[in-house]
Amino acid sequence: MKKSILLLVVLAVIAGTAGYGVRTAFNSTLKKPSPAFTVVWQVTDYFPDGTSIPRYIETRYVSGNGKWHSVKNGADVNEESFGEPNKGVFRKQKDKLYFVSELPVLPPLTEEDLVNSRNYLRTETLLGYKAIVVSSGNRPRTGSEFYVVPALGGEIIKEVIADNKTGLKTVHDPISLTLGEPDASVVALPNGLPIDYETIKAMRQKGSGKPQ
Repeated sequence: MKKSILLLVVLAVIAGTAGYGVRTAFNSTLKKPSPAFTVVWQVTDYFPDGTSIPRYIETRYVSGNGKWHSVKNGADVNEESFGEPNKGVFRKQKDKLYFVSELPVLPPLTEEDLVNSRNYLRTETLLGYKAIVVSSGNRPRTGSEFYVVPALGGEIIKEVIADNKTGLKTVHDPISLTLGEPDASVVALPNGLPIDYETIKAMRQKGSGKPQ
């Protein structure tokens, strides 16, 4: 697959999955191994009137083999999700895992690919790393921005999700980033839990308009 086509595919996936987490969709397409690290985000909603509300803290543990584990904690948010290449992304809820999306392994996007894309916005330094800031999907410059760090395997380290209808912006701001391989038990899928594939299947059928 040509890199220009791959980039459009990746960014289109981002645009189509903003409801769950665009970072998950983008990172799922990048080839591993890559540097292992743990990143902590403060997620905040910013309103058009200038007010803001902190929503939750998210910690993501990323292994060099591509597995990851995300933990969200806030006043009204308590969520865990796991990713394993070629197996999928799963959300843990009570004593069950819910399949969210595929997690394919594709060739990595380089800094040159990102900078030469029509979705390229600018280059910044974030937590000491060069970040390539891009917009999403096939509608560049809609207000949503993703800070991709090539030195970390193309991971998104910051994102700004803009709702052009309401003016709301949700920002995932990195608080800290620590290099190092997390314990294997931290990123492993929980053993013994049933996996629900039907919920996401029904949602996709409903969204496509096809009969269930």
